[in-house]
Amino acid sequence: VGASLSVIEEFVGGGKEYVNVSMAEIFAAENSAVRYVKVQQEAIDAYHLGDVFAQVKANAAVSFTLLNFGGSIVRNEVG
Repeated sequence: VGASLSVIEEFVGGGKEYVNVSMAEIFAAENSAVRYVKVQQEAIDAYHLGDVFAQVKANAAVSFTLLNFGGSIVRNEVG
């Protein structure tokens, strides 16, 4: 049995127009499980650009959940 990890990342903003650029890197070791959840609740005039990268070893699993509730322009890339 390997290790397991859940990560919840939340972005909340307010005010005038702004840009938020985020990046997350996930390294899943052999026989591990990683669950990544991103909640984006930026201001209505905000720009949110996000990247999530994962390196997954043998018999490991990574799951992604991306929830976007705000922002004028929002882009998330998963790789």
